[in-house]
Amino acid sequence: MRMPRLIDIQIANAALALMVAAALWAFDSHAAAIACIVGAAVMMLNLMALAGLVHLMFAAGRGGGGAGALAAVAAPLKLLFTMGLFYLLIARAGLDLVGFAVGAATQIGAIMVATGRAMMKGAAGES
Repeated sequence: MRMPRLIDIQIANAALALMVAAALWAFDSHAAAIACIVGAAVMMLNLMALAGLVHLMFAAGRGGGGAGALAAVAAPLKLLFTMGLFYLLIARAGLDLVGFAVGAATQIGAIMVATGRAMMKGAAGES
């Protein structure tokens, strides 16, 4: 079974976020559409940071020493940083909450789309 690459998920997320933002722009408000793009961008950056941290953890684990423990502490710190960024963007910058949440949720849809495409490519390659 093929798994989607990170770039496939990011491309699907960008396309899905643009489509949702266009719908929000047309049917809801411009503020919701902008918040949707910002929410999707934050989630894309979060996924890239998570992938980098996992890579760092595996590299540190192979090397031994205290670097593995430091890498394990970095994951909760990334979560705190992300939550702080959410707070700043919503409460302080005044982004539309619904638009931001919809934009952040596009990541889940993008993972489903990219996984489905990877599975279809794998099935087509096996026959």
